[in-house]
Amino acid sequence: MAMKSILTFIFLFKISYNVYVYQPETFFRLIKEEKVEENKLNEIITKLSEGFEDAYAFYSLSKNPPDTGYEDIQHNKVDIKKELGNINTKERDFYGFLQDFLKVFAKIKDDHTSIFLNGINEFTKLFYKVQMIFYFPVIFNIRNDTNGIPRMYANPNKNDTFNKQFRDSSDIYPIINSSNESAIKTINGLDPFDYIDKIASEFWDIRSPHGSFTLKFNVLHRIPVFLMPLYEENLTNFTIEYENNKTFSTDIFIISNETIFPKYSNITPVFGINNFDNLLKGFTFIPEIKELPYEIIKLNEYGVFDFKLDNSINSVSGSNISWKDWNYTTPDDNFKCRVDEENKLNVYFIRSFSPDAYNTINIFAKAIMDCAKLFDQNDYKTILINSLNGGGAVLLSELLLQMISPYTSFNIYSRMRVTESIKSNFRGIFYGLDKCKMSSQFDFVNNAQKINYSDVSDYITDPFILVVKSFRKESDELRKTFKNKRKPTDVMVFTDGYSFSATSMLCKYLQHYGGGIVVGYFGNPKLNTTFDSSLSPSAITTMNQLILWNEKFRDLWDKYQIYLQFAYYQSFFDPNDRDVPLEYVVTPVDERISLYENFNESNYHIFVQKAKEIFAKYENKCSTVNKNLVLFNPNCTFENKNIHGGNPCGDNGEWNLSACAPSYCDNNYIFDKKNEKCMIDDCTIVDENIAYIVFYGIFFTLTILIIIGMICFACVMYCRRRKISSSKAINNKTDEDPI
Repeated sequence: MAMKSILTFIFLFKISYNVYVYQPETFFRLIKEEKVEENKLNEIITKLSEGFEDAYAFYSLSKNPPDTGYEDIQHNKVDIKKELGNINTKERDFYGFLQDFLKVFAKIKDDHTSIFLNGINEFTKLFYKVQMIFYFPVIFNIRNDTNGIPRMYANPNKNDTFNKQFRDSSDIYPIINSSNESAIKTINGLDPFDYIDKIASEFWDIRSPHGSFTLKFNVLHRIPVFLMPLYEENLTNFTIEYENNKTFSTDIFIISNETIFPKYSNITPVFGINNFDNLLKGFTFIPEIKELPYEIIKLNEYGVFDFKLDNSINSVSGSNISWKDWNYTTPDDNFKCRVDEENKLNVYFIRSFSPDAYNTINIFAKAIMDCAKLFDQNDYKTILINSLNGGGAVLLSELLLQMISPYTSFNIYSRMRVTESIKSNFRGIFYGLDKCKMSSQFDFVNNAQKINYSDVSDYITDPFILVVKSFRKESDELRKTFKNKRKPTDVMVFTDGYSFSATSMLCKYLQHYGGGIVVGYFGNPKLNTTFDSSLSPSAITTMNQLILWNEKFRDLWDKYQIYLQFAYYQSFFDPNDRDVPLEYVVTPVDERISLYENFNESNYHIFVQKAKEIFAKYENKCSTVNKNLVLFNPNCTFENKNIHGGNPCGDNGEWNLSACAPSYCDNNYIFDKKNEKCMIDDCTIVDENIAYIVFYGIFFTLTILIIIGMICFACVMYCRRRKISSSKAINNKTDEDPI
């Protein structure tokens, strides 16, 4: 029998800790009173749509995106300017306007694109300043039942913030507590996996269904209001039906650390809530640190609040390994590694390429290289585990690629969408593919080529390389010292589908170069569809850059403090196909395992066990979805002595031991798979001392040879003159004394 929580009767209250709890009906009644003027909405829409057309990297391509080659993953066709123009700009409530705004961006399914309308009026300033969430009464988890079928379960959302009085005042918690071993049959009448898929999808979505599921599953119990502004019907009569036939129904409350309705701030509290900071401690938010090629930007630089990422959600009790058992970690624990002697594995773990306040890029890079040096002391296989990895510095991603897959050399290729604003205002540094020579942006911009995408087109620069030579030098030198290089089938990367941005570049380049085995975990257990390894391999711009070179965005900031970020000039490309951005390329994982939780201490053994099983499988079998991966074979020889490779994967899923396929080149070369040749890696640093030795050695040798040559020449000329002189003397003597 369904039971309705008495919490439904809570109205709105304030306590000494400045925590505000809104019942859905109250929240929506009050928020509809907060209006925005028509003239402001019109100006925002006009300038934003014009600015987007000029600056968004995929503006033209999003109108007619390429076919993915996979029927179950296709890209939406979206005319962003037209969609923004369809938004109602008559005077209206801000919340409804925000919902319409986010619906447009959700259609392009690019999670790099976000907007904060935080300075339109006094209310919007409060709306974004306040840390406000939809608080669900349960935390979901997924585990396999006795038949090995993934099922969804629920535990009480036992945050210290809700004290004993709160939990005891509700009749839903006894049901939740007594049903935590019973699988969920339905949520709001839907299959529980379908419910996760559908909730807030009109306001937030990304291109990979599995990546979308992974992230939404992690944020569902505390959804940020500004990110997913749900409808009232999403929050009332939230009902869970269990397999044990028990049911409960309640409302989802809106909780904030300050009131966004100051005129209603003096309502008498119904009960107390302690320590709002603890409430946010378990809150998972899309990582607030985003990446640019040469710098890290935090959203809160412009007053946008800073939620911290917490990956401890859904962890299971018990522990098999302690974090202290890791050999190297960064100060923020975003990256760590260990040698697992028991399982004879080298293990990397990473949840962000973004150095924080305790870190710098150099410290992070040193940790990566220290791990590589440690691992080179053994011949164990290597695994890398990503967990909700939101990306960060591209340079670190490329460095880790070089370390984990030393048989392959990587260059990350970019091209730039050219518009009038970029021609006039943008300034940047480019390393061209020819000799890795630094060039001015003007050469690239002026030589931009017209690329047609059916009925739309763009002007795109020649490819260039994201590289900092001084940064590459140490990694290149370290790679040359490796004594225990891991073969591609000895390298494994785990991805939860939400391997994002710089992390996506790691996954996609590893797969496209055939550098290792990629394994998917998490995602939606119900979807038997293509599991794309990663998302959004592109660089982003933030408001501090936009206002420097685009008048439209400068006006939006000056007048309304509207904060934006989105993918801009730098689009990354497959090394063998430099016409379609990696943003639109689907790269399926080689294998998928049935594990639906974030990496933590207690499930470490599961990753290790699955890795050992898959490594054993790949001794004889292979993945037909990734023909770039070969079974290393030193007996495979090719006409070009710089090229090496192995046995390719056959259509039957087994290695074709009677055939050889080129796969990689010697150090200082990049393999061109399309043309099956080795290209000189002009971005590889040659040791300057060696260069000087070689130069002066050659100079000295040539000098000696020239001197010897001159001496020899002088001797020859001297002997010749002596011979001529002797002949003349003899002839003169004969004339004077005839016989």
